[in-house]
Amino acid sequence: MKKIRVTSLAFLLIGIILLSGCYGNFSLTRKVYEFNGGFEDKFINSAVFWVFNIIPVYSAAGFVDTVFLNLIEFWTGENPVVFSNTGDKVQYTELDGKIYQITSSQNFVEFAEFENNEVGKTIAIEFNPMTKSWNLVSNEKSYEIGRMDKNDLTLIYPNGKEEIKSLILH
Repeated sequence: MKKIRVTSLAFLLIGIILLSGCYGNFSLTRKVYEFNGGFEDKFINSAVFWVFNIIPVYSAAGFVDTVFLNLIEFWTGENPVVFSNTGDKVQYTELDGKIYQITSSQNFVEFAEFENNEVGKTIAIEFNPMTKSWNLVSNEKSYEIGRMDKNDLTLIYPNGKEEIKSLILH
């Protein structure tokens, strides 16, 4: 009986690996790698790299990508970890009797009132990876609401006040 279970498990694992025959984006592994490279200090990057290999973070991310996420991407055409660069995701929600259309892509989220099959007023939040800043876009005007600087997030309030939040956990 135990031999049948082991054999069945082996065939199941082989089947999963064979069915995930696409190469895939390995997006989870890439996100871990990008996180590791985001410290802007080669000594910290190296230390995090070693820790992520000793505590098998890279191995676990690679396993999840290979067995689950790449398989999902193979069958659906979309990886659940990342947005596609080719298209937007559109969802609708209702709040206080009004319907809103939420359109999101890799560095952009737009909220729009939606009435009688037409889009009304819109407001958007977009991230600029070059300047590492977030902007609120409304009425064709853009307002910076936050920016990253190494391990700090600077929040910018409507009155112009800036508040710095450390992203390092103590």
